[in-house]
Amino acid sequence: MFLLGLREKKYLLTPHRLQEGIWTLIAAPVVCFPRDVLPEIRAICIGELGQWIQHYTTSFLTDGYLKYIGWSLHDKQREVRLRCLFALQGLYCSPETASQMELFTSRFKVNSRNISHWL
Repeated sequence: MFLLGLREKKYLLTPHRLQEGIWTLIAAPVVCFPRDVLPEIRAICIGELGQWIQHYTTSFLTDGYLKYIGWSLHDKQREVRLRCLFALQGLYCSPETASQMELFTSRFKVNSRNISHWL
């Protein structure tokens, strides 16, 4: 009976295990997408990452995830850069999320002059 209790504890969902699962499902593919050959895949990934950040700000509105959007602003393909701008538009429209993005804004120099360059 004691061994059964130990096995059950092994499968309990802890915050650490939840973060590992999120990393496996969402973040790991995002880490690989900047190297993808097809710009369509990069554009889809950045768009989806933007959606995840918008809907789950407490978990994803961090520099660890925002940096992928920032890096993709300098992608060679216009479609990828445009998806980045749409993702950022959704984040900057909300005063709550915009206030949490000060470091990202300063690091990637997000302003109206750069936006015209990215298009």
